[in-house]
Amino acid sequence: MGRRSATGPGTGPGPAPALRAWVAQQLPGHLPSQLRFVSRSWSGGSASVWRVEAEKVAAYLKVHGQPRKFEQERLAYQRWLSRLPDTPELLAVHTGSPQALLLSAVPGEPLLARHDPAAFVHAGAWLRQLHALPWTDDDPLALGQAHRRRAASWLARAGELLDRPTRSWIERCGDELQALDGTERVPCHRDFSPRNWLVAGERLWVIDAEHARADWWLADCERLVHLVFAAAPALAAAFWRGYGRRPDPDEARLLRAYGAVQAVATLVWARDHNDPSFAADGRAVLERLRDS
Repeated sequence: MGRRSATGPGTGPGPAPALRAWVAQQLPGHLPSQLRFVSRSWSGGSASVWRVEAEKVAAYLKVHGQPRKFEQERLAYQRWLSRLPDTPELLAVHTGSPQALLLSAVPGEPLLARHDPAAFVHAGAWLRQLHALPWTDDDPLALGQAHRRRAASWLARAGELLDRPTRSWIERCGDELQALDGTERVPCHRDFSPRNWLVAGERLWVIDAEHARADWWLADCERLVHLVFAAAPALAAAFWRGYGRRPDPDEARLLRAYGAVQAVATLVWARDHNDPSFAADGRAVLERLRDS
């Protein structure tokens, strides 16, 4: 998770000299002094992102602060995203300290709050391609059991954020998710939202794979369903048309339970990072699902 507002271009310290030198080595014909680093980080995030600019070249440097997210993003590009259209190219991997990825620059601006049904059609089609990539689910922990444990973990961290009736309801949601046992995981982006879609003309690019891992296919749709589609049925119709199918009734019921757990996770993250706007999102989803 991460806060949705950016720090703004050019703010914050640039990468360390050694990392600047490494970037220059990956861009033949350029010296470190010829490169300009412009911040493109999201405030509250665990990674720092810079647009690297020089004459006739542009790239993005993403410096990770958490080894798990670095590994997830590295593997996502190497195993999955390199096989899909409309994603950046992984140019180089810095495995030393700090861990970092150098990615090709792609055009466009984040979709964010724009009402653009065509972009949602493209997003749905792209996601279906990701989910359809060949993948062997060899995780020894069944998917339903994994999500039930996840629900229990977020409940334990929530503390005073939830009253007793809500806690009991979330426990029941976790129990419902046990029904996912026997469902195979698929490659998932797991932060699939308009802020990570770059729109350039009629083309849509997907970025930011630090949360990517194999999961239930609807884990990639939960945020859209509960934060975007609830107030924009036309965008929902466009997305599912691009994806090629909608959740069936059983999946929709489980998605409600999953969304409730995700709302608790959002509340915990927002509390720990002092983010009132993110907390408001989590509370709105939680109340809407509880009352539905």
